[in-house]
Amino acid sequence: MSLHQRFLGDSTGLFQLLGTVLHHSIRYLFGFVGMIIAVPLWAVILNSIRRYANKRLREEANRIAQSTLRIWENLDSQEGDK
Repeated sequence: MSLHQRFLGDSTGLFQLLGTVLHHSIRYLFGFVGMIIAVPLWAVILNSIRRYANKRLREEANRIAQSTLRIWENLDSQEGDK
């Protein structure tokens, strides 16, 4: 593994191979400017997707926890009625 791959993977949060493939393919398509912009732009996009997914997962976990709590409260109230 080259220093280039390790630097791109560690600093941007991308997988090392993905960073290298992205870097070379964008360089081929868009030249030098694309090569410089590609990896940071991809890291921003990937980070945004991760944040959105984590937010949705937290919301879903809260919804499940609230519905579970309601179920337990209903069971407790039914036992008290007996």
